[in-house]
Amino acid sequence: MNRWAFPNPFKRNHCVPVAIAHLAGTDAAGAVRIAERAYETERLTFNDFDDRQAVVNGVPVLLTRGGSAHNTRIDANVRKWGDIGGLKFGNHTKFFREESPTLARFCREHRTGMWLVFVANHAVAVIRGRAWGYYGSRSRVQDAYPAERVGAPQVGPERRVATRPGARIGDIIKARLAAGDGTRAVLAAVFAAYPQARTTAACVAWYRNQARKKGSPQ
Repeated sequence: MNRWAFPNPFKRNHCVPVAIAHLAGTDAAGAVRIAERAYETERLTFNDFDDRQAVVNGVPVLLTRGGSAHNTRIDANVRKWGDIGGLKFGNHTKFFREESPTLARFCREHRTGMWLVFVANHAVAVIRGRAWGYYGSRSRVQDAYPAERVGAPQVGPERRVATRPGARIGDIIKARLAAGDGTRAVLAAVFAAYPQARTTAACVAWYRNQARKKGSPQ
């Protein structure tokens, strides 16, 4: 099942930045900027007994370029995600298997407030009793953090790229590529203008290859 406040700008994974973006009340472009900020965040706190750390060039990071966010449920790391998203997380509730509610039950029992909820290998935003992002209603909740917005996401501003009013999708892609945007940022710009678009990363790659054939630097 899935419910989105914005078109998903990611090809796969990235459940944590998607959840943070929903909790922060931002859009597809904001989700991309949250992910970009997480790519740059180093000095990740990690568990010596967990061999699945997200490590880039020998440095533990919050998020890999493939969208994996290992060690996320370590409390210090959750709060780093909160800092990026302009969120404050309260004391979390850990559920053990014998008492773990399904996500559907958790939503029914939490009709107010916002929560960052972890199920097996996945994160979901729950806002006023509704789950956002991809989720399975029968998934068992393992951890839940109450969240509140305390400021704007701590990410760089969205780059403004001039496109004429009513620009076609192809024009938007070309303009964004010419400005040096990556695939995720290009898709976010397309979805912001055309929420029902079916544009994919493969579409962006085609335009990039065409630009290279014509001698453009993208």
